[in-house]
Amino acid sequence: IDLARVITATDHRIEIEAKTRKTARAVVLLFAVEPTPPHAVADVGVRPLRPAGAGGPREGEGGAPPAPRPVETVLAEAPAIVDRAIAAGFSGTVLLARDGKVVLERASGLANRSFAVKNRMDTRFNLGSINKTFTKLAVAQLMEAGKLSLDDRLGKILPDFPNTEAAEKVTVAHLIEMKSGLGDFFGPEFNAVSKARIRTLADYLPFFAKKPLAFEPGAGEAYSNGGYVPLGLIIEKVTGQSYHDYVRDHIFRPAGMTDTDYYEIDAATPNLAVGYVRS
Repeated sequence: IDLARVITATDHRIEIEAKTRKTARAVVLLFAVEPTPPHAVADVGVRPLRPAGAGGPREGEGGAPPAPRPVETVLAEAPAIVDRAIAAGFSGTVLLARDGKVVLERASGLANRSFAVKNRMDTRFNLGSINKTFTKLAVAQLMEAGKLSLDDRLGKILPDFPNTEAAEKVTVAHLIEMKSGLGDFFGPEFNAVSKARIRTLADYLPFFAKKPLAFEPGAGEAYSNGGYVPLGLIIEKVTGQSYHDYVRDHIFRPAGMTDTDYYEIDAATPNLAVGYVRS
């Protein structure tokens, strides 16, 4: 890619416009770090740049959002887009559906390179932070049942939470909206521990919970994986179930998500893909 211009820049966040050399496609790249040392990465993103012209101003220059493209156009272009991605080395599965009917499905690449196992449409993949969606849904279910409120303080539900300032000031809403000031469990200490030793949500607490808040709860916003750990603990406390059991019983099974679950890292799970990164 080639740098075109800087769209916005602050001490801790920058958005730049760049163009891909092969296709001259314009994209916006976002990088953000936490405002307090050691300035861990808070957000990284990439999105298409909206072209100037009939559609209005470009990204970062205000204006109304672009008009939606016709569905038929998107559906017609989708196969070629997927084919280009596969030719460029995409490994995974793609499923496009409209009105509950599958329009396009494609599997490419290897689920396990050591044994040359190919990806299939029913291959199970690590969802990563998509799991946060299930956590929010679980919180919403408990709110609907009158067992939880967005204004509930962390310490009200988890009186033994190891950070007294967080227990007194952080609410359920702060945790959901990434406004708690709690940090991340990723870091040197986490990297040095065998993941096979992390069996429960409470096992994550030593990596972040006692550290000072990065900002006053509600006064800032920073992406925090750590903040969703106490949300899971809250779900456990309110329901009397483990987080994984609650989500399995109240979200996955009712939705017919028979291939979605929380698989232990050292268990032999059929049809589970190995996660690979380019580096």
